[in-house]
Amino acid sequence: MNQTITVKIAVLGLPGVGKSNLVNQILSRGFFHNYDPFIEDTFQYSCCVDNELHLVYISDSGAEDGLSFLCQNPLEEFNCFILVFSIVDLDSFLYLKKAINYIYYQKNTEEVPILIVGNKIDLIDQRKVLFENALEFSNSNNCLYWEISTKNQENCNECLIQILRENRKFPTNCYCEIYEKENKCEIF
Repeated sequence: MNQTITVKIAVLGLPGVGKSNLVNQILSRGFFHNYDPFIEDTFQYSCCVDNELHLVYISDSGAEDGLSFLCQNPLEEFNCFILVFSIVDLDSFLYLKKAINYIYYQKNTEEVPILIVGNKIDLIDQRKVLFENALEFSNSNNCLYWEISTKNQENCNECLIQILRENRKFPTNCYCEIYEKENKCEIF
């Protein structure tokens, strides 16, 4: 018998930054060309990371700005957060500070696994947020930083791997169940 680590992740950010496409890339490795951005949904996904089975619930905040989503959904439900911004939209980057402050305030601690994701690296020639600035901001807020392109399927699964690894650094954040060995999962 092994343990399954159950993790609940909220994916937040301003509308249009690629939250839903990131979730879709993780779940099905596809890009949404047409979708309803107003749909807020939670998806279940199983995967093995570093030989540990994870049952992951990913909540996509849809077109909401994230703070509205958090106000409607108790933070106690979430172990980790993925905050997405567009590297071509400075406002979406500036929003992150509000989101981080709100998470830390509501959780009453800064010991929260947060991954900041700069999306749309396929539009590098239109970049408004420099990699160095985003990395410095992430480090100063005790967050991980990753850059992706949901359109080109670059680094999307790595986001999930990184946040699951970060979550394991917080043992009180993990909920484990016993499962039978014959359970199968996708191995990253």
